[in-house]
Amino acid sequence: ASRKTGYKWVARFKEGGTAALADQSRRWQSHPQTTPALMVEQIVALRRKHPSWGPKKLGSWLSAKGYEPPCASTIGAILKREGCVRPRRRRERAGDYSDGLAAQDAPNAVWAADFKGWFRLKTGKKCYPLTVSDGFSRYLLRCEALEHPDELACREAFDALFCEYGLPMVLRTDNGTPLSGRYGISSLSVWWVKLGIRPERIQRGKPTQNGRHERIHRTLNEDVLKAGAIRSRTYHQQRVFDRFRKEYNLERPHEALQQQVPAQLYEPSQKRYPCPLAQPDYPEDRDVYTVQRDGSIRIPGRALFLSSVLAGEPVALRTEEDGAQTVWYGPLRLGTIRPNGRFTRGTRPSRQHSDAPE
Repeated sequence: ASRKTGYKWVARFKEGGTAALADQSRRWQSHPQTTPALMVEQIVALRRKHPSWGPKKLGSWLSAKGYEPPCASTIGAILKREGCVRPRRRRERAGDYSDGLAAQDAPNAVWAADFKGWFRLKTGKKCYPLTVSDGFSRYLLRCEALEHPDELACREAFDALFCEYGLPMVLRTDNGTPLSGRYGISSLSVWWVKLGIRPERIQRGKPTQNGRHERIHRTLNEDVLKAGAIRSRTYHQQRVFDRFRKEYNLERPHEALQQQVPAQLYEPSQKRYPCPLAQPDYPEDRDVYTVQRDGSIRIPGRALFLSSVLAGEPVALRTEEDGAQTVWYGPLRLGTIRPNGRFTRGTRPSRQHSDAPE
């Protein structure tokens, strides 16, 4: 070692003895851009006085008072370090049931259901139009004026609809309640699976995937709501919707149908209703579990929560080639258990997966 290094070690020994000869941290003792302690105290005190203020508001207020606060990102880091920020709970969102959407190539192959945005009747009471259409023929199967967009009202509407027209192969909806649920599955979709209908959800923020049905909403808005055909009572408004549906199906030509009317292409389904409810049947190579009352299944090593609406229902686990396990309820992929144990709900559109079990 050099003479300079030798003098350094001797000085350390004289100052702290043998313990001072151990390796010491090379971290800087100070930094020219460190926020002064007094400013940190002011930021923390101001935040506690105004808990709803974010970094930008805090910085602007301090600047207006003649201080020189750090940038907003630094203020945010200070608040987080001092425990002034409550971590935001991550909201778990369900993925898509499948990578693609079913083809609308025949009557009753795909039905689409959705709520037209609510509006107020003349009495000020809200009305929630529930619409259902056949994707192939554009036939408007239902336009129901509901007072409350809840599961019970929807089930009654679909029950009457199935009695009149039979059952579709696929029923496509968006991700809103009650047609869907918090974890991508609802009591209605469980009921549909038991009837032999495959529920299908479009991707979030992509209403164009249900464009044919959204186009009906546009016509409904122009011919009824903007035309001022709004009544005072729900049953009077239902009469307006019934007249609109009749004209839409029997009189209004559609350019997409070569100027034919939907009634010329639509015919009721061969799958009749009512029919007995049946739980999904799985191949023998699947591990089948019954969902507990709390909405979870007990698999080796853990309890996996799926959804409380599946209580008492059988779900199946299938082991994939990469070691992951996919969780199915009938034709619906509920999620994937990765080899590292992480559970991902639904299907990520960016990845390719095999088809549902037979």
